[in-house]
Amino acid sequence: MLGFMGRPIEPLIVSAEQRQELERIVNAPSSEQRLVRRARIVLLRAEGRSQVETATAVDVNRPVVIRWERSFAKLGMAGLEEAAGRGRKPSIPNAKREKVLVQA
Repeated sequence: MLGFMGRPIEPLIVSAEQRQELERIVNAPSSEQRLVRRARIVLLRAEGRSQVETATAVDVNRPVVIRWERSFAKLGMAGLEEAAGRGRKPSIPNAKREKVLVQA
């Protein structure tokens, strides 16, 4: 009896220039850790590792791997950046904050 055969793993396609930039991000001591994690996800998937193996290696859940893999496939390097509009919105309008800073 044959064991369970899953779908073949399809590596993420990464150009030589993209690979070089991803490796630079991973190796740079000044890189933000969340960007390093995203770059490692893409590099591991490009090596042909499964989503589960990649998630384990980077210490994230599989949906996180899927999210950054899809974002990179769609937008390239720009897909690894944080989306605009994320985070808490300012509670004081910019005009009012500027007025207070000018008067101080």
